[in-house]
Amino acid sequence: LDIGTSTLALAKISKSDGKALKVVTKTNAQRVFGADVISRIDYCKKNSVTPLKDALINQINNMLEEIEASKPYTLFVSGNTCMLHFLFGKDASSLGAYPYTPVFLESQTVSGEALGLKSVTEVISLPCISAFVGADLTAGLSVVDKPKDDKYNILIDLGTNAEILLFSKDKLLCTSAAA
Repeated sequence: LDIGTSTLALAKISKSDGKALKVVTKTNAQRVFGADVISRIDYCKKNSVTPLKDALINQINNMLEEIEASKPYTLFVSGNTCMLHFLFGKDASSLGAYPYTPVFLESQTVSGEALGLKSVTEVISLPCISAFVGADLTAGLSVVDKPKDDKYNILIDLGTNAEILLFSKDKLLCTSAAA
């Protein structure tokens, strides 16, 4: 599952060959709380993270039904740092003002039941890179070859937010901006 600010994408993957058996995409149901990350952080700050989390959980459960997740599965999750905070019910208010400090960057592992997900035994998120460069870029780095010698590659995730990584075999520079 990739949780983007605008879109959620869920794929059922075959363990035997790694191919996508079924893919479902939906507009992020959190849009009623704001079209962008900052609006949703502001909502969280003034109210609570609970409605943001509940909107995601309900939508993911519907997507799991659509993808025909009948037996228990492990759900691997990526997304921007803020969306992962909302999924795990963490107050993202600290991401809304300098020094933009996330509650967590490391991988999270939680039971599906604890989050309220049906047909999910365990939810495992990829680690984030920084406050505004999330696990979606970590996923990208895991499949892109590192350049040889003193060369650099660039990886760009262009969505509601733009996250850009410039990396060599030894260095990683990243930035993000509203797109």
